[in-house]
Amino acid sequence: MIRRVVPAGTLPVLHDTVFLQPHTDDAVLSSFALLSRAARCTVVSVFSGVPAEGVRPVPGGTVPPGMTPRDYMRNRRAEDEAVLRALGADSVHLDFLELQFRDDPDESGLVDQISQILRGTLAPSVRTVVCPVGIGGNPNHSQTAAALARVAADRGIDTVWCADYPYAALPQWPDWIDGHGAMPPHWGEMLAVAGDNIECTVVLLDEDLQGAKATSFAGYASQVDATDRGGERAVTDPSRIRAEVYFARPGLLG
Repeated sequence: MIRRVVPAGTLPVLHDTVFLQPHTDDAVLSSFALLSRAARCTVVSVFSGVPAEGVRPVPGGTVPPGMTPRDYMRNRRAEDEAVLRALGADSVHLDFLELQFRDDPDESGLVDQISQILRGTLAPSVRTVVCPVGIGGNPNHSQTAAALARVAADRGIDTVWCADYPYAALPQWPDWIDGHGAMPPHWGEMLAVAGDNIECTVVLLDEDLQGAKATSFAGYASQVDATDRGGERAVTDPSRIRAEVYFARPGLLG
C-alpha cells in the first residue's frame, strides 16, 4: 500500500461531505484535520440513542455513578452539539442504542438496520463520507463501517476511512508514523472493508491544530477520563495526538 506523509494544511477542503461517527466524539478524535477544514458539513452519530426511562446502568459500563443511562446519553448529545456547533458543523443523532443499553444483545441484524437508515439520512448531494474504519475491533465501529461500505458502493459515494482513535494510538503508532517498521499487522484485517484500491495518508498536525483538537475534545467532558485512562495518555500525550491516518482512493486527499 502506498503511504504518504503530509502536513494537515495540504489537505483539500471537502465539500458535500458527511462525517459518520459510531459514537459522539469519534469525528473529532479520528478525523479532526479534515473536519476542521471541511466546508459546511454534517456529522452523523449512529449509536447515540437515548435509553427509555427506567433502564439501569450495567456493571462495567460507562455511565458514571449517580447518573441514569437516559441522562447520560442526553448529556453526550448535548456535548456533541456544542462541540460541532463551535466547529461550524451540523449534528444528527441516530437512535441506535449502545450495547450496554440494549435489552436484546443479538446484534446480527444491526448492519442491515444501519444501512437502511443511512440510505435515507445521506442526501443525494453527498459526495464524500469520512468514517472510522474499525481498527481496535469495537463492535459499534465495525458495524458502522460495514453499513457505510454497503451504502457507499450502491450510491457511488467516495469514502475516506480513518484510523480509529484512541484504539490505533498504541505504542506502534508513533514508530510507524516516523518510518520505523511496517503498519501494525492487525490493521490489515480491519481495512478489508475499505477495499483494495486505497492509499494511506498520514496527516501531521502542527502545534496549533493539536491544541485546537485537544480543546474541541475537552468539550466531551464525559469522555475525557475514559479516553485518557490506562496510562496511555491518549489525549494528553502530544505524541498520540500529533497525527491522523486516513485511507482513501488515490488522489482523493490531494
